[in-house]
Amino acid sequence: MSSLGPTTHEGRAAWRFKAPEVKGSVPTMTVDAELGLVLCAERDDIGVIQSWSQVHSDRELDDDLFRHDGPWELDTHYKYPADWLPE
Repeated sequence: MSSLGPTTHEGRAAWRFKAPEVKGSVPTMTVDAELGLVLCAERDDIGVIQSWSQVHSDRELDDDLFRHDGPWELDTHYKYPADWLPE
């Protein structure tokens, strides 16, 4: 089951999801919907790890900037959910 869902961060449209487990905990990431930049990283056990504010861009970015056209490889350092596969 996916944890990806829409949210806002300081009034900006964003996406929030649970990332793969790192050092015994599952971080929650908030990514700006327009720019694709991480806005906040947090963990349930310690709270906010890093947060960025007043994020904006004065220029338009091409969608191809965020498109990966190469092969996907699973990172052996992370524990992926059993039903997770890259698209």
